[in-house]
Amino acid sequence: PDVRDICADDRGGFWLATAQGLNYYTQDAYLNISGEQGLPVLETQQVRLAPDGALWIATARGVARLFNGQWRYYAGKRWLPS
Repeated sequence: PDVRDICADDRGGFWLATAQGLNYYTQDAYLNISGEQGLPVLETQQVRLAPDGALWIATARGVARLFNGQWRYYAGKRWLPS
């Protein structure tokens, strides 16, 4: 995949922001997160893990947040860097 950003978590896993969705790798597993799993925009650019455990995903159209299995999407220029 076209990897644009990588973020490590405290369990030894890696989150990868790609043009084809979000990927999660561990030593034992691989998971692709796309629209079927709730990712609101397939083309991701950056990924960060917040201290509270929330995963923040930057896209060309806004920012998505995954926390406790729930997605929240912040769309529009207000949420994008200038």
